[in-house]
Amino acid sequence: SNGNDTNDIYFTSLQYDNTSITSNNSFELISTAIDSMDETIVANGSSFKPSISGNGNRIVFESVANNLSAKGGADQSSNDTNGVRDIFIRDRLANTTSRINKTTNTLEIEDASYSPIISNDGLYVVFESTSSYLSSEDTDNNNDVFRYSIANNEVALISLKSSGSKVLAHSGSATISADGNI
Repeated sequence: SNGNDTNDIYFTSLQYDNTSITSNNSFELISTAIDSMDETIVANGSSFKPSISGNGNRIVFESVANNLSAKGGADQSSNDTNGVRDIFIRDRLANTTSRINKTTNTLEIEDASYSPIISNDGLYVVFESTSSYLSSEDTDNNNDVFRYSIANNEVALISLKSSGSKVLAHSGSATISADGNI
């Protein structure tokens, strides 16, 4: 525990051999951010449901913390004031934490997002949300599935029919292929 009385997410490396699993007993706090003064910010709300890329460098999670997107990431044109669960990606190599459930204009949305899963290659994230502001194709408040492209910093609605039109019912239980294309 880091003393903040919330659920936090940690990362540790494990070593495997033919007979046992060992840990280096080192734990890295993932539900954190770096502010504009390069100071560590500890999440002031609980974080849940981590998903890790194949190489362990990127970890996505949902959080009710409102201080993880105040400074220092790709989404930092708006503070987190919506009071709902948001989706964050922690890049361990770049030492950044960014909110990914936002509009193309980097504005925060009004509804919760949850159940993030990152592709094995670490380039895409799928998640669920009831917000109708994440995509111009989404005109209702049904639960939908979205895919975030890390390279393009874009969210796309993917709960679509084979014809390309939006599913008019709730969608959920998102999964993603290793390369994020399916």
